Parts: sequence; structure tokens; C-alpha cells
Amino acid sequence: MFKTLSVFLLGLMAFQYADAQKSKSDTLVYYFNGEGGATVKDSAEYSLLIWPKSAKDNNRYPVFEYYKDGKIKLTAFSTSHSLNLTLEGPAISYYPNGNRMRTMSYQNGKVNGEVIEYFSNGNKSKSNIYKNGYEGDDETEYFPNGKTYLVKHRVSFTFKYVECWDSTGVAFAKNGNGRLIDYDADLKIPLRQISLKDGQLFGKWKPYEDSTAYATYDRTGSLILNPKTNPSYKGDASELDQYLQENIIYPDEVVKNRDQGEAQVSLIVEKNGALTHLKATQATSKEFGDEAARLIGLSALWKPGLAANNSPLRVPVSLNLHFDTLANGRRIVYVTDPAEDLNRKVRDGEYDKTGEIYSSGTIDIDPVFANGQETFSKFIADNVKYPAVDRANYTSGKVYVQFVVEQDGQLSKIHALSGPSVSLKNEAERVLETSPAWAPGLKDNKPVRVAYTMPIIFNVNFGDQPLEYSKIDEQPQFPGGMEAFGSFLSKHLNAPNNGSGSTRVVVYFVIEKDGSLSGIAARPGPPKAYIDEAIRVMKLSPNWLPGKKNNVAVRVSYTLPINFTYGN
Repeated sequence: MFKTLSVFLLGLMAFQYADAQKSKSDTLVYYFNGEGGATVKDSAEYSLLIWPKSAKDNNRYPVFEYYKDGKIKLTAFSTSHSLNLTLEGPAISYYPNGNRMRTMSYQNGKVNGEVIEYFSNGNKSKSNIYKNGYEGDDETEYFPNGKTYLVKHRVSFTFKYVECWDSTGVAFAKNGNGRLIDYDADLKIPLRQISLKDGQLFGKWKPYEDSTAYATYDRTGSLILNPKTNPSYKGDASELDQYLQENIIYPDEVVKNRDQGEAQVSLIVEKNGALTHLKATQATSKEFGDEAARLIGLSALWKPGLAANNSPLRVPVSLNLHFDTLANGRRIVYVTDPAEDLNRKVRDGEYDKTGEIYSSGTIDIDPVFANGQETFSKFIADNVKYPAVDRANYTSGKVYVQFVVEQDGQLSKIHALSGPSVSLKNEAERVLETSPAWAPGLKDNKPVRVAYTMPIIFNVNFGDQPLEYSKIDEQPQFPGGMEAFGSFLSKHLNAPNNGSGSTRVVVYFVIEKDGSLSGIAARPGPPKAYIDEAIRVMKLSPNWLPGKKNNVAVRVSYTLPINFTYGN
């Protein structure tokens, strides 16, 4: 799918110091675990070596990373001989299979020039031109078979779509006019389409005409978690099982190793009974997950959920499918009750709330909200009670909350890490304490305890909610344009560091109808001194030219990176 992917893979500035050693050749050696944290050699997932500089390397220090099995992970050059790297020149990262993952070039520690990303099969996946660390004007995406998929041209902070192709080389859009096709994450299944006019999206997304079973529709209303009547298959439960049995293609790839398995599928049953936002949220194996999603996606229209007055509703649904092989070799699939499955596993002692806590990057399947992640924001919106003191003071912003998703899906150890006020942090914790059970994370096909961090956004309603800048006709703009904004930052921004290097702070705010800025805040992560300085300077900003929709000024949510570069 056409999604922005950051190329700052090399984030070596963020690495923590770990058991550094100097060999006789003055080569620095560091060891890291899978998350980039410091560790020792015996438990290292990968290592980082910084060699001495030499004339043949233009007096730069060669930098190498190696996977645990000794295969190359990264090659680059630095002008500094420490973990506080200032990258310079070409850099290449590699997949574990040895194929290139990304190629780029650095100048004074910033990405500069063409950045090329690759699929693990060796073909290009994306190319872009970076100028002084920022994305350039043109971006091209490719199919795994190497053919061009999408060509985009950057205008300010948005894109114009120039060309769109299918995997066989047939053009859907040229010169900004035609159709834009959205694919699944693997760029194999076309999901939906929308018209392009002069490079801009025009009209509404519609199902791709040759792939209605996997169509993704626009939202047409709120999601209801507890309707009077739940949505259901066109017949009763036995008819759904019969449909599944008649259409199953049992995953042959897993038969040799496993004769049964489970998969959970989340979806939304629309008001007209169509199934949308369909995906496997967890499964015993990828093959079982893919087959479960295929089976449900091919089913006919369902009976929609109903309100008390019998009007149709949009309702999220979660289904558990169980795959089994009978003694006579016959393969079957049937739907089970997720709640009963959970109760059974608790009764059987399969969940342990005192075991090791994992992070999402170290497990096979991440935990997900009970009815799919897309319904979580609806749960938050329905249950948040905005503190009166924050509403009176127009306090808005993000509260980052950390918690553990237990093996039975319950949330524990809920703790707000940061937020614009104590009362908003307390409210975020209170709401999460009322959360229904999640689908737990899986490692080696078993549920495990997983640490999870997420933002909860609090936004005081001033009469109308701000729009995302991608949903308006005319973008807001700093007076004089982004060049003038750069001059404004250069004049007022003071890096709170006397060393050398760079720090990036991402600020977010609302540009009001009169161009003033409100709700200025920053994502946590960088040192507090840099966050405070970025917020201080943004509060000095003059009014912007407001965004417009249908030629009327509107409130616009805006996110902006501010880069601190400092040196002796």
C-alpha cells in the first residue's frame, strides 16, 4: 500500500553505549540486543564495529554492523570515532539473507541524495531523493516483481499522484489523471480505487472492481460495540460452518507439522451487510490466518446489527476459526466463541500472569484491542471524561500510557508516562482500566505478556474539531512559506547543548481559523530541554495563513519536525 516509510534506519545516534572495547587496532566494538539496547557479547543479537580511519577511506571511520550469525547488517562511514556518529558518504543496510535493504548517502550526518529501498528478493521497493535530511520532490514505489507501481510528486507537505500502474505494466493513471489503486501490504491484492484529477484524490474510495471480496469501504458512521441485535451470517451458525466447510482450502504447507490450528479474524459488518476492514489479528500460523481471512471475505452479505428501533448499524465483529483434521483424514473448519475459548484457556491454566514481559519487537504477533485496533479510538471517545479544569484551561495534547497486555488479554501495570497535565494523565489511566480484554500477543504460538505504549489524544472541542491537513483543499502556511519558517527557527532556536551532533523534536499543534497556533506539544523521546525549547519557539510564531476547505477557513491539525544541529 502507498504508505510513507522513514528512511532513517541508521538511527545510530540513538544507540546506547554497550561494553565498548578497543582492540589492538583501535577498532571500537559494541554489542546490542534486538531492540538496539546495550548488552554483552554472549547475548548480542548484532554487533557494531567502528574501524580506524585511513587515507583510502578519505580519513573517515568505516562502520560495520553484523547479525548474530556473522552476516553483514550495515556498512557506512563516520567522521567521528565513537557512538556519537556523524555519518558521511555511502551507507548500505542488508537483509539477513544478504540482499540489500536500503542504500543511501550522508553529508554532515544527514541523508543527502537518492535513497533506494529494496524488497527482500532484491528488487527495488521505493526510491526518493533527499535534500539535507528531508524527503525530496519525487518518490517512486515498485511492485515486488520490479515493475513501477506509483509515482508521486511532493508539493509542500503533501503529494500529487502522477502515475499508477498494475503489476503487469498496465497504466491506471498518467499525468495525474485516471485511477489510483490501493493494494494490500504485500502489494499483491488490489483493495480499492479512487479517481485522480490533476494529481489529487477525487471522489470517494470504491471497492476495486475485480476484488470485491477484499474491498475496503469508507466509514459511514460510528461503530457500535453493543447493538440490540448482533450482525450474523445470512443463515444460522450451522449454515456458516457449512459454508466454511464447502469452501475451505486447507493450508497444505502446515499439514506435515500441525494437524490443527486457530485463527482470529476481525471485521466490520456495514449497515448493508458488507464485510469491511477484514484482517487476521492472530493465528497459529500465517497460513491459517490467510485462509481464515479468505474464507470470511468470500462470504455473502451478512445480516447487519440493529439498534433498538431496528435501524441498521455498523458493528465490529471478531470471529475465531478452528481448523482440525479428523481421524479419517478429513479436514474441517468451524467457528468457535472467542469468549468461551478465553475462559477455557484460563480454566486450563494456559495463562500465567507472572511470566516474562516481552516487547512487541520480540514476539510473533502483537496484541490487539478486543474487536480490532480500529475500534479502540471509538472505545476511548465513548469513555473519556474530559477533566473540568483542563477543559476550562483549554489543555490539549497526547498522554503516553504504558501497560502490560496479559496472557488472558487483560491490561495491568497501567502507568501514564507523560502528558500535558496530571489530571489528563489520571484520566487516561482510568479509561484504560475499564478496557475490555485484548487479543494477547503470541510467541511461538503461545500467548505471552507484552509491554505496550500508546498515545491517548485529548483535544478540547472549541466548536468544531480540527481536520487533518490531508483532508482540506488549501494547506495552512507560515507567512512567506517554509523558507521563511526556516529563517524564523534559525533566529529564535537555541540548541541546549555545547557538544556536537543533532536532535530531532516532532511538535504538533492546531492552526486555528485565524491562523494562531493552539495545543502546542511534542512527542516524548528527545531530552526534555530540546522539547521545551521547541515548544517555546513555536509559541513565538506569528499567525499562519489558515487552511481552507470549500474556500472557508478551518482548524487544521499539524505535525512538524524541528531539527537541532549543534557543534563546537
